Amino acid sequence: MSGPKNFSTYHTLNPSNPKIIIAGAGLGGLTLAILLEKASIDYVILERATALRPLGSATSLAPNVMPLLEQLGLLDELKEIYMECMGSGIYRESPDGESLELLGKADFSALRGL
Repeated sequence: MSGPKNFSTYHTLNPSNPKIIIAGAGLGGLTLAILLEKASIDYVILERATALRPLGSATSLAPNVMPLLEQLGLLDELKEIYMECMGSGIYRESPDGESLELLGKADFSALRGL
């Protein structure tokens, strides 16, 4: 994937361009960084997380987002790593972070092939 490789790093293409500060290296921040890079605009990404760690969550994308991902040159890479979601659960973490309580569940398997 093109775009930033490390959090909290500067990206400099041309010092005469203005700097853009991107707060957060989430989906929105990283997408903006890719767009700025394609436009040859300098940017810096500021991320408070000190390390990448799995959060046990998923991101879903609606079909109307696919043309945008194709324009950004990301759709083919996304297709290589995507996973089909057949269900979802909502959990609450215990105060000590040691256990999870299931609060609700949804099964999407009946929607397969629609």
